[in-house]
Amino acid sequence: MSKIEFHYLLGERQIPRQYDLEEYEEDMENLKQWRMSK
Repeated sequence: MSKIEFHYLLGERQIPRQYDLEEYEEDMENLKQWRMSK
């Protein structure tokens, strides 16, 4: 998933956030875990 797609996904889920690269990497990990736990 690209960064743009990731931002779009968060927008769809109504999660307002400002990102820098570190937060983005962390959120990608969180998203992976969230997807596995679904």
